[in-house]
Amino acid sequence: MNAENSQNFELFTKSWKAYQAIIEHDYLWHSMAATALNQWLSEQFGTDILFSFVDLACGDSSTTAGVLQNFRNVNYTGVDSSSQALNEASRNTSQITHQTLVESDYLDFLATGEEKYDVIYIGLAAHHLGLENLDQFFNLIRNRLNPGGAFIAYETFLLPDETLDEHKKRLSLIIRYFWSAMSLAYRQTVVEHVAMNDRPVLIADWNEKVTNAGLTLTQVLMKSPDRLCSMVISASK
Repeated sequence: MNAENSQNFELFTKSWKAYQAIIEHDYLWHSMAATALNQWLSEQFGTDILFSFVDLACGDSSTTAGVLQNFRNVNYTGVDSSSQALNEASRNTSQITHQTLVESDYLDFLATGEEKYDVIYIGLAAHHLGLENLDQFFNLIRNRLNPGGAFIAYETFLLPDETLDEHKKRLSLIIRYFWSAMSLAYRQTVVEHVAMNDRPVLIADWNEKVTNAGLTLTQVLMKSPDRLCSMVISASK
């Protein structure tokens, strides 16, 4: 059930500074993701409509908290298995009026609770699951969404003609040669994390799994310039 726990989110527990450097230098395009998320939420809810938002594998919540501070009536729940990440998240979400932080593996959180939500969000964590675990994940998502609720994911995906090994080599080259503001040691830590943990899929395979679970076909909200990441959205029927 716990697909991530064996690695225990190395970037949060062993190399927190490397994770912070990725955010600081925007190497995984968090600013673009935040802009896309803010635009969609604004169009959907405005600034006054009450809605619930779950942030799976929230980390320090810095990206989502920065967005959700613009919405007065959001009920925010951040879920992460790392207590260190949640300590940071408690500070970053302090300006959100209604917020709850839960220390849990996100699959366990989805499987054991009953409350339903308007928006379920995951950022750069579902690509650790691998294709064989997406059926279970999407079924859990469907069961926790309100009617018409949205599932939004910001994830790395394979290019249409790319194998997993090719993706890892491409990402590793980007990290080594273009993430130059990070120390060599931090870059090596991230390259090792990618080699051990990353299992992104094709968007076509993601679509097949998400529609099999009873959600709508995904819409792409944004793509990163380096073609590593996309923000996709599906809805409950």
